[in-house]
Amino acid sequence: MGYGLYNDKIYGFNDMPLTIEFFYNVDLFKKYNLQEPKTLNELFDVCKKLKLKGIVPIEVGGLDNWTLSILFSQINAQTTGSIEVTAKYNTDKNGYQTLMGIDKSFDVYEKLIKNALAKGSLDINYRQSVDDFIKGKTAILPAGAWAQKLIDEIKPANFNYSVFTEPLKFIDEPISMFAAAGGQTIAVPQKSKNAKEVQAFLEYLLSEEAQKKFVEAGYISPLKSANSNDNEIQDKLLNHLNSTDKNSILFIDNIPSKMLDVLSKILYDMFEGRVKANEAWDKVLKMTYQQ
Repeated sequence: MGYGLYNDKIYGFNDMPLTIEFFYNVDLFKKYNLQEPKTLNELFDVCKKLKLKGIVPIEVGGLDNWTLSILFSQINAQTTGSIEVTAKYNTDKNGYQTLMGIDKSFDVYEKLIKNALAKGSLDINYRQSVDDFIKGKTAILPAGAWAQKLIDEIKPANFNYSVFTEPLKFIDEPISMFAAAGGQTIAVPQKSKNAKEVQAFLEYLLSEEAQKKFVEAGYISPLKSANSNDNEIQDKLLNHLNSTDKNSILFIDNIPSKMLDVLSKILYDMFEGRVKANEAWDKVLKMTYQQ
């Protein structure tokens, strides 16, 4: 319910909750005797070993800027948390300057660029990153849980993949272990002229019958009882979703749209080496609130 929460009031519910994950090629990990990393340093060690074998460790479809923003939000759930971000929503530039943990988010992102992410990531889009993953060109794919549906639709029968069982800790003491999106927030206008009809529709939409249709189509339902855990990956995704809390909401879902546009550009520029971690947030604020 945290996805529809603002200033301790719930305004709606989310229709398709999804965690942000690290998908990985199980056979490549077995072939090179690699273990699922649990910390940032362990991840960098895995990436170093993969590079020595000529395997691209991690690739993101940076040509679609939202992939970079998703990755950054995954980090920020641990360094800042969404409650702190939401509290700043109606503030000005000065209010955002004191956002807790934001500098650490950029620092971790910069380390990922230097030690893990493929430099060619900016030349491909999201779909290409998924294609490269299932073809074995890259070993790890950072993406939302929604990627499972696409992977299953296009992967060859012998492709063996999973998601990291434990959350990857970017910092020693994460505020929230997972980042998650809620899809859309569904709400009813307080003065709706068709409140009874809307209520009846929402009751059906949230029913076991209707929600199972979403599950049958390959999605995760906000109604826990409607979900199925009949395969290992789906079971992991549901366990991760159950580990989310009010601080798990994506950073990019809790900032003004103009700030999101600027953030995407700065994250791209950091990948290109034009912006350093210690100056990134100042640049975001200056560009967002410039006269």
